[in-house]
Amino acid sequence: MDFHILDNDYYKFLMQSQIYYHQEVINSTMLPKRVRYKLFNRGNHCFNFTADELRNELISLQNTPTITDKEEAYLRTCSGLDQRYITWLKGQEKPLNKCEIEVTGEGENLQVLIYGHWLDTILLEVPVMALISELHNTPFRYDDGSSLKKILPMLGSLVNHNRKFMEFGTRRRYSRKNHKEVFNFLECGCLGSLLGTSNVLLSYLNLHKPLGTIAHEWFLANFAKCSIPQVTERSISSWQCGKQEDNTAYLTDTFTSDVFFKSLGNNIVNFKTFRQDSGDPIKFVDKLYNHLIDAWYSLNMTQKDWNIQDYTIVFSDSLNLEKIERIVNYMESRRSVFPVKYIFGIGTSLTNNIEGVQPLNIVIKPIEFDYVNVAKVSDDPGKVTGDAYLIQFDIEHFLKKGN
Repeated sequence: MDFHILDNDYYKFLMQSQIYYHQEVINSTMLPKRVRYKLFNRGNHCFNFTADELRNELISLQNTPTITDKEEAYLRTCSGLDQRYITWLKGQEKPLNKCEIEVTGEGENLQVLIYGHWLDTILLEVPVMALISELHNTPFRYDDGSSLKKILPMLGSLVNHNRKFMEFGTRRRYSRKNHKEVFNFLECGCLGSLLGTSNVLLSYLNLHKPLGTIAHEWFLANFAKCSIPQVTERSISSWQCGKQEDNTAYLTDTFTSDVFFKSLGNNIVNFKTFRQDSGDPIKFVDKLYNHLIDAWYSLNMTQKDWNIQDYTIVFSDSLNLEKIERIVNYMESRRSVFPVKYIFGIGTSLTNNIEGVQPLNIVIKPIEFDYVNVAKVSDDPGKVTGDAYLIQFDIEHFLKKGN
């Protein structure tokens, strides 16, 4: 299988750039150094490949060469990347070969661990997941165009109602070839609605700017250095460090959105974009509205000081036609009192929508930073990763405190 260093999601490069800034530019100890990632088989799948087949492909993946001169020039035009980081990345002959990947078992007992320095391992999560998905899907065949037919109703609804969306489908795609076909189709058929893709290679080839933001692992890394009451503020502070501007769509659910919103307090009014990635999107909208209104009144802000239309919600939780239409209907019903902008980040439903193929429900998440166990709690019990029970008491205590 062929691999390309840019065939990855942009948020990984953004986070690697920020890690580089902390560790190599300002020599900060704010972030942890080492990490351990684990594959979580949430769908209890029996994978259609052997451990040796995966190991052989991983060797090829880790030997992927760094960016070319043209790709370096392209990355220098992308927002959010430290220019010194790009120089460093160009100087790494094989950026993915400085960490260990351990594969044991196979079938439904497959186990994958990735560990090493965080700066060196962070780019591996997405391509390893995409590789596992493509290896698993190899026995399945599809007729050209069949995957496009299945996504037409969803795309038609988005385009007809002028709903903006981003393509987020690298991690669990059917294959790299099919991913490219789908994105080329989106480019032609969704003008005015498609904002772009998180895949850096497709963005580069199609002369787009890649789309990306902060991920759960950033909050998990900061949790290894503090506790629940401090983790949200600390994560945001370390993320904004050295940045001239911050247009981040902040994930709210690493330790539940209740923790995130309570941690922000009245400061919530200063954050413009919120990403809903688990739980009930309708409840999330109401929760966000209530927190914004409470802060507005607490700060005695006037309509002149604070415009609710400046805020944006990014919905990205396993979206399909039914979920999108439910969200649209609710948001439009609330428009008179809560006229925020909203967009969609759609992944697997676009890039792994083959007749007869069940997309893998898998994730790779950090379980340890600097030998401290971490866990993503989420607003959905089905998305918990790691030993969440270890911090559940701290979360409950924090939420009760002061109420």
